[in-house]
Amino acid sequence: MFGFIQKHKKLGIALIVIASASFLFWMFSVSDLKQMFGGSPCVAEVGGSCITLREYRFELLKYAGLLNDPSLAPLIKKSVLNLLIAREALSKKAEELGLVVSDQEVLEVIKSIPDFQKDGKFSLEVYKETLNRLNLSPEEYEEIVRKSLAAQKVLNLLEKGIYLLPEEVELQKKYVATLLSGKLYVVRTREVKLDYEPKEEELKKFYSENKERYKEPQRKVYYLWKTGNKEEANNIYKALKEGKTEKGFTEYQTPDVELPEEIRDVAESLKPKEFKLVKKGDNYYIVFLKEVLPERVKPYEEVKEKVREAYLEKLRSEKLKEYAKQVKEKILRGEETGIKPIRFENYPLEQLSQALLISAEDMDNLVFGKEKVFGPYKVSEGMAVLVVEERKERSLTPEEVEELKRALRDAKLQELQGIYVDKLIKAYGVKVNKELMQ
Repeated sequence: MFGFIQKHKKLGIALIVIASASFLFWMFSVSDLKQMFGGSPCVAEVGGSCITLREYRFELLKYAGLLNDPSLAPLIKKSVLNLLIAREALSKKAEELGLVVSDQEVLEVIKSIPDFQKDGKFSLEVYKETLNRLNLSPEEYEEIVRKSLAAQKVLNLLEKGIYLLPEEVELQKKYVATLLSGKLYVVRTREVKLDYEPKEEELKKFYSENKERYKEPQRKVYYLWKTGNKEEANNIYKALKEGKTEKGFTEYQTPDVELPEEIRDVAESLKPKEFKLVKKGDNYYIVFLKEVLPERVKPYEEVKEKVREAYLEKLRSEKLKEYAKQVKEKILRGEETGIKPIRFENYPLEQLSQALLISAEDMDNLVFGKEKVFGPYKVSEGMAVLVVEERKERSLTPEEVEELKRALRDAKLQELQGIYVDKLIKAYGVKVNKELMQ
């Protein structure tokens, strides 16, 4: 379970971060913040406790850059929701365990936040002034801090149960201290030619087996009018009540095109054919949910070219892997491969494992086994076969040993945290409002 520790470990449970006041103010308007901490629809409920839409969107905005990538956006959204569910479960458990957070603990956290300081010291005047700008009372903000600290206390209890066996430490030391010398045979993707035109039946079969790739999420079609003229806004609203649609609107299809932030919450609370008139600052907004387009799988003819490209990529990948396997067999038989190898000497196994994504089983063989040929492994340029000619072991400094122990403790703690939170979530039960997450 706790094999070789790599630098790029899986992310553990991210603790609840108390965002700085300036960050909150930059992300949201005053009215937005008021909704964020109450009265907002729930994207999920954990044991009856609501995770608000504002809370979810607030966390999402921290990853705004990544959300612009269509391939990453669904993963980011799912990860953020899972994080919030984990936080809520931990907070509930803290309450059940009677883990009380004192006023003094809350005060210490608030005093440490730079946005509440003046000349490097906490200022009550700055604190109240800043919260007032955000339309938050001190009581509201302090409750957020208190809840965060309570969840942290649950995780602190888990940390106290972590211990290391001498055998675990010695094993990790072996992994870190091992140095390898040998050769790397790289089979580059560009060297594998695929001169093949797939048949229609093959493409349709591939499409049928991979329909999830071509799924289009539920979309909402909104009409939005924006005007600074109150009378004009009332006329548009009146026309909608009479079943008419005035010109001058902008059409939005979410999630393909996001609605303006200032109107998003109002829009997402609407049902099909509903509309609302709201005033934000000096402008009037009339938002109308025209229709909801259901989730669908795009028909074959619509995505035929994408299917063809994906299928050919699959064939190229299979051919590349087969070629790499043939190279490995030739090496094992002592035959010429036709590939000029890359030599390396006294290279740390730790770094090699990250570059080649070596499996746990191969890691054990590389350290303790007598085999010499390993792979093939995926690399950025294609696939690689590893040939080990010599194994050495270097001495570790006391500092390196301590760092190794710390990393091993962290890995075990992350594993324990994951198991514990999973059990909490199953015990409390979770309801997710998938419509709000589109």
